[in-house]
Amino acid sequence: TADAQTKSVGAPDPTLTYHYNPALIGADTFTGTLSRTAGETATAYPITQGTLALSPNYLINFVGADLTIIAHPSITETGSLTAFATCPGNASAEQTFTVSGDQLSGSINIAAPTAFEVSTTSGTGYSASVTLPAGTGTISTTTIYVRSIAGASSLPSGNIVISSIGVAPDVTVAVSGSITTPPSVVFASAGPVTTTATSFTLSYNTVTGSPDQYSVVAASTSAMPGFNPVSNFSFVRP
Repeated sequence: TADAQTKSVGAPDPTLTYHYNPALIGADTFTGTLSRTAGETATAYPITQGTLALSPNYLINFVGADLTIIAHPSITETGSLTAFATCPGNASAEQTFTVSGDQLSGSINIAAPTAFEVSTTSGTGYSASVTLPAGTGTISTTTIYVRSIAGASSLPSGNIVISSIGVAPDVTVAVSGSITTPPSVVFASAGPVTTTATSFTLSYNTVTGSPDQYSVVAASTSAMPGFNPVSNFSFVRP
């Protein structure tokens, strides 16, 4: 009679064992081994007699059993995040990764670290954490949006933590970023300029930031039709 066995998905097969009755005569022994139906997905696989045999003096009445493969709850995360960058008072541009789950007994919780926030919808619905309901135990691939919060004073490195009951260890996604004050220029007063002008002079008092390159364009196409915009002009300090 084969002994019932279990294993986890992805684990090696255990040794297939058996017991028998009555006892064999003298020094007689079994030869060969049991076998089982092939497969690695989570289900029960029949254990068969395989090559297990005795001498012709015996008649084997084989009773099979099952090797049951068990799927443990799992979370799958795909994608990574590059360093975020923004200016003071502004949320950064969003980035994404995806999450899915299988064999779950509870929801998936996704928690952002300090100065970051997450959402399941692009451009809206951001908060410190989001929850994905497990339903029947499976969560289909879901896009998670990430950005820095508006008003953050810094963007320390940390991890977005993805967790669910029975899943260990937690899944993490690394985040980092920086807040940079944008370059600025303080202009001196400028006199009036006619709409027919093709050039004008701007005096400046201070320039901060690097690189010290700026562009000048007309407020509208009708303001100065003949003006040629200046692109990436470098200020030269006297």
